[in-house]
Amino acid sequence: MADGAPKKVLLSGCEKLSLKLSLKDSDRLLQYLNLMQKWNRTHNLTALPSIDEMVVKHLLDSLSIESFLPSGTVLDIGSGAGLPGIPLAVVRPNQQFTLVDASFKRVAFLREVKRRLKLTNIDVIHARVEQLPSQAFEAITSRAFSSLPEMLDVTKHLLSDKGIWMAMKGHNPVSELSNVQDDFLVEAVDVLYVPGLDAERHLVRISKCSI
Repeated sequence: MADGAPKKVLLSGCEKLSLKLSLKDSDRLLQYLNLMQKWNRTHNLTALPSIDEMVVKHLLDSLSIESFLPSGTVLDIGSGAGLPGIPLAVVRPNQQFTLVDASFKRVAFLREVKRRLKLTNIDVIHARVEQLPSQAFEAITSRAFSSLPEMLDVTKHLLSDKGIWMAMKGHNPVSELSNVQDDFLVEAVDVLYVPGLDAERHLVRISKCSI
């Protein structure tokens, strides 16, 4: 892809998502990808496609759930290389994000991203989510975490009573949904549109059942 093309793909994709992205934020997001590439050479953070594919598969894919994201505090579990938490934090500067991962090398990378991109609206925690003290986040996001039943079980102490789980999946996870316990309510399974991606993507939104 020619120089400048990744930015064009990013800006065009965000426009198709009805997401207004400033040139400053587009530069920050591309800087994030460059950091990911640099760190991946020695730390093997994640499987990386080419830079143009990264714009689609990492940035636009993460941003495809922005319109579903409620206001309030957000917990991104199993954040890995920071997806979807970092892209969402860039476009939602007035919203607070907490990124959690059990891998020290990934947490070190996330802290470097926070420093280099000057993201004052994120906290990075090195821990397993089940070990975190009870809190009341308004949303919990996940992109490559465990099965839905396990995700709900290990994070139910971290979501507010009126909060929402937002689990990103590829195919519609019918079998996983059938194993969700009655304590939880599947609000919706949304088909996600990711500009430039020829693959199925779904967002599963789950809440706690009212007592």
